[in-house]
Amino acid sequence: MGCSNSLALQPRRAGNMSGSVPNGLYQGLISHNDLGDVVVPAKLKIELKDGTLYGDWEVFDHAGLTNSQWSSIFSEHLSAAASESCPFSLLDEQMLCWAWTSSPQQQLVSSDSPGSASDDQANGKIRLRCMTQVGCQDVIRGEILERGVKKRPQPVAQWDFRRGHFADLKANNSPKFQRYGHAYQADDGLVLSGDGFVVTEPLNLAQDLKAKTLEVWVAFHDSAQRDVGVMGVGLMDGRGASFDAVAYNQRGPRQWLNCSEFFNRTHTVGGAEESWANRSSSEFLRLVITYEENGRIQIYRNGMKYGQSYKTHGPVLLRKDSRVVFGVRHVWPFIAEDGSQSYEGTGHFEGVVQKAMLYDRALSEEEIHSGSFEMWSVHGAPYSDPEGDLNLKDLLKEFDGVKPARIAETKLKALTVPQLQRMVRYAARSCHNWPQRDGLTRNDMWSLNLYDLAKWLILPLTKPHKCSMVELFVRGDQPAVYFVSHWWGERIIEMLYCLVSHSESRNLKRDSGYWVCAYANNQWTLDNELSSNPETSSFYLAMTDERCRGVLVVLDPEATAFTRIWCAFEEFVALDITDALCRCGSTRPWSLDVVTFFKGEGTLLTQDTTVKDCTDHKPQLAKSTREARFPMQVLGHGLMLDLATAQATSKDDEIRVNEWMERKGGTKVANHRLRAVFAILAWRQCLTSNAEGSSDVEKLKLGSILRSDESLKVLRLDLSFLWLLQDRDVEALADGIPMSSLESVWLGFEWCTQLTNQAVVALGHKLRGASQLRDLHVSFFECTGIMGQAAAEFFYEICFSKKHLEVLMICFPQTMGDGDILKIVEALTQQPGLQDALLKELKLSFRGCEGMTDRAIEHFITWQPPQTMSSLKLCFAGCRLSAASLDSLSEWLARSLTSKTRSHLTVCLNFQQCLRIEEQAFHHLKDSLSKIPSLNFTLETPYFSDDGGGTVASTSSKHRIKQLSDKGLNLSALPRV
Repeated sequence: MGCSNSLALQPRRAGNMSGSVPNGLYQGLISHNDLGDVVVPAKLKIELKDGTLYGDWEVFDHAGLTNSQWSSIFSEHLSAAASESCPFSLLDEQMLCWAWTSSPQQQLVSSDSPGSASDDQANGKIRLRCMTQVGCQDVIRGEILERGVKKRPQPVAQWDFRRGHFADLKANNSPKFQRYGHAYQADDGLVLSGDGFVVTEPLNLAQDLKAKTLEVWVAFHDSAQRDVGVMGVGLMDGRGASFDAVAYNQRGPRQWLNCSEFFNRTHTVGGAEESWANRSSSEFLRLVITYEENGRIQIYRNGMKYGQSYKTHGPVLLRKDSRVVFGVRHVWPFIAEDGSQSYEGTGHFEGVVQKAMLYDRALSEEEIHSGSFEMWSVHGAPYSDPEGDLNLKDLLKEFDGVKPARIAETKLKALTVPQLQRMVRYAARSCHNWPQRDGLTRNDMWSLNLYDLAKWLILPLTKPHKCSMVELFVRGDQPAVYFVSHWWGERIIEMLYCLVSHSESRNLKRDSGYWVCAYANNQWTLDNELSSNPETSSFYLAMTDERCRGVLVVLDPEATAFTRIWCAFEEFVALDITDALCRCGSTRPWSLDVVTFFKGEGTLLTQDTTVKDCTDHKPQLAKSTREARFPMQVLGHGLMLDLATAQATSKDDEIRVNEWMERKGGTKVANHRLRAVFAILAWRQCLTSNAEGSSDVEKLKLGSILRSDESLKVLRLDLSFLWLLQDRDVEALADGIPMSSLESVWLGFEWCTQLTNQAVVALGHKLRGASQLRDLHVSFFECTGIMGQAAAEFFYEICFSKKHLEVLMICFPQTMGDGDILKIVEALTQQPGLQDALLKELKLSFRGCEGMTDRAIEHFITWQPPQTMSSLKLCFAGCRLSAASLDSLSEWLARSLTSKTRSHLTVCLNFQQCLRIEEQAFHHLKDSLSKIPSLNFTLETPYFSDDGGGTVASTSSKHRIKQLSDKGLNLSALPRV
């Protein structure tokens, strides 16, 4: 949860500061290392008034620190930054103490307050107290500010591998390096893959080092890689080579350690197993190893001690002509065929190295902890002209030598997250020099939007080349994976959070493109980009490109995007594409996702489960947990949006887009459709946020909004794991479903244990009227309050008049019995319309139905699969079946495939937990099925085959046994909505 707080920082003799320091606003940003140096989870504004510093700061809980810890960090960095930026000479020898206060009215404890000082003062320490409304408590230690505030340690060598950054470091002893194998520089750092590594030129230090510190920032996906090195230093030319390296997974499982020649200084330290590899590659892990002169070695991870320190036999001299390697533990030199010296490495690391530093001493714990944060503060007048010398000088320093890659089609000018991060990084360092529209108020990262970025960065930087911003960052075409619909007034730091969150949830690659108009469009030829016909605009062409997977709508708290005409156009087109794909039965991935920045992170709503959701054992529960954080306030705006009121900066654009939408059906229809999308997304939250269940659904009139969308074709709603879901909630949902146009329905009620027969009767009666359905998926797994007879009646109802049905997928409650199967067979064989349907896939799950015996199978095999069917999946896991059922199914399948008109049939049979059937019976079934021509089958059993698998599979002429876990073909949770 975000929190705003105040600090008042004043020395004992505050009056001494008067006249020596100018009054004014000093602002800074702090970046927590757990998120890399890319994103900014905290902000700080400092104002000096008559000798007293006042600081307002805001921090979000995902940074992982308590308020008291943040207080100490802010105090430390504020004092250091202020001392460096302003002539605070009279602060010398003044002892300051500061603490976080929960109320701005509370005064700060000064160093001479009772109890605030201690004997630690003699050692240069003072105990800070945290003043809260409930009293005082000791919280943390902080340094006394004395003459010469300690500055950050300076490395004797450093490397920033981000593309375009290395040139800035050449003046600060950053030896050149040679890449070997698959190693290349990208926007976010040095990418190492397979055999890639880097060797630097000799360090050329002033003297040999008896103590040192290695620091490196890395990102990687695969935490299972073994015995690899990230950064190493030492002699690499064969002269009695000695080295130390930051290594991973060499001795302790998934642990960091120091690697050395012949393991002389290598010990496991008992650190935690690494979990960072599950994170996005855009998030970097900071690793530090200190080597003291007495031989003691300590590892730090993200600014905190990692495991235990240990002592070796004295110092190991680091020769001044040593080299540094990245991506391996160490290297051996050899002479290449052309006579040049080359290297061969061992212990190849796969991942990204962003930056690295070598220090000529062992850094202290305090220095390493403070090094986890980055802060800068400014004073003086802001810049007056975007094209003035001061701003152009800043741009030249950051982007010197950047040349545009000319891309012919604007739809191919998407932006990757690392490329956006590079711009945000630059803006974070520079925006304090950019005034807001009033010309006086400074910008900061929490007010900076695209209007500001275009004025101070995009336009001045692209003017010499008359190109788009994206063309300065890419080498060639970069198609969009997602189109971003947004408002230019959205703060760019919040958009970055939103895109990072979306990218992680969708598990997109680092080079996946997001099409953002401000960066993709050439701002110097906008008339060509927008066009008089919206269907030839760059927006439309980017969205309709076949490589685009969907539209990501980025919303601010007021959902301002819905009031902008081009955003309205984008949402309209997204719905149009959805309809087109549905009509043609396309399998092309397409989604309309919605994201907003809330409580320090991007919060995402999706119509389906994401890749990240599916890594959870219960994907639907993971999805609902993720979406529960989405603010209802923003959802409320979506339920009331009106595209007819959308406006544009250009009146001509407004007229053209409105005319286009009218030709496509009008904004009234589009309003109903978009509101219905938000109603579906809000439905679950309304049920979980109120103890009375459907009261919020009724309050927001979700049923009425959904029913108003008479063109609704696809309904996906999962209410699984809502333990308190009541019959009335399902009845309210059924009442709101518009049936006339529906073609695809996915409904999930897994583990809704309070539902009874009343719920399925209401839902079945409503779905009976959906005569245009092409696919239907419903799950009542673990709905123990629903009787088998009612579930069978539900199945009978939904099969009525379904001439267009192609896919039918039902998961029944465990209360099903032998007699209930008769009703299902009756529906499959006698319901009007279903026999004329082009049914291709049938998936029925009876998992855990202990009331089903061999008699149920006898009933079921009286049904004859239609000629159109190509896939049949049946789950009998946990049913009380015997070997006789296997024989019956084998004979039935052989009989069903005798028709010459059927080309093939794929059958999946799940008998997991059917322990009444002996293993030999399954082998007999496998042999019998293997003899049936045109049959592809997968058979899951409770037993293990010779190779350890519990699943056997075959294709018509080739039979194989393959190992799959229970999750490999999980029919227990069918359907997955």
